[in-house]
Amino acid sequence: MLRRSRGSTSDVFEWPELDEQAACSLCYTSGTTGNPKGVLYSHRSTVLHTYATLIPDAMNISSGDVMLPIVPMFHVNAWGNPYACPVAGAKMVMPGNKMGDGPTLAALINEEGVTMSAGVPTVWLNLLAHLRDSGERVGVADPRRGGWLGVSALGHGRV
Repeated sequence: MLRRSRGSTSDVFEWPELDEQAACSLCYTSGTTGNPKGVLYSHRSTVLHTYATLIPDAMNISSGDVMLPIVPMFHVNAWGNPYACPVAGAKMVMPGNKMGDGPTLAALINEEGVTMSAGVPTVWLNLLAHLRDSGERVGVADPRRGGWLGVSALGHGRV
């Protein structure tokens, strides 16, 4: 997408004209309810999702936040955090391939001063098991902000 006009020596980026309904990204589901399915996101849907993530009654991401998205990009584009955080000026901490590892997540939360996170129940259960077994604690600057939990049925013993 980055290109110069033919014959131009300018370093100024030439923005392309794109239809807002044009494809922006294609993510595949994990196939938990059948075969994996491709989900096509438009530029418009991605921008609207980003704006919606920033509003106070949604995730309310702001410049003072440190976000740890513990969901991969194929999972609803990591719930839009890789787009919303730069717009808000929030810091993002990327867990890499250790996103389900309790000790690594605890260390990241404490070392980076994480104020918000988003993940699925399996990830949180791994973190809770680590905290229970190790006696370690994680500090959250504002516990009202904490984490966002993906939808999944939890047994009564886990609630």
